[in-house]
Amino acid sequence: MYKVPTGILRLYLELSSFAVALAPELSAVYYSWGVALARHGNSPVAEAKLKDANQRGAACSRSSARRKMRWQSTTEALKYAPNWKELKEVRNAAAEHAI
Repeated sequence: MYKVPTGILRLYLELSSFAVALAPELSAVYYSWGVALARHGNSPVAEAKLKDANQRGAACSRSSARRKMRWQSTTEALKYAPNWKELKEVRNAAAEHAI
C-alpha cells in the first residue's frame, strides 16, 4: 500500500478544515475527511467525522422535505386565497429550493 507523505496528509486535513469552515452544512466534506482519516489509521476521529457526515446528510434531507411541503401547502392555500400577497411570497421563496 502506498503511504502518503505526512506533509501531504497535513495539507489535506487543513484543506478539509477550511472546507468545513466555508460550508459546514455539506456532509460530503465530513465524509471525505473521515475516509481520509480512516485510510491513515486514525479510526476514532474518522468514525466521528463519518457519523457527523451521516447526521448532516439526514438534516439536509429533512430540510429539503420541509421546503417541499411548505411549497405544496402554500400552493394549496393560494387556491382559497389567490390575492394574499404574503402567502405568494412564502410560496415563491419555498419554490426556489423545493424542487
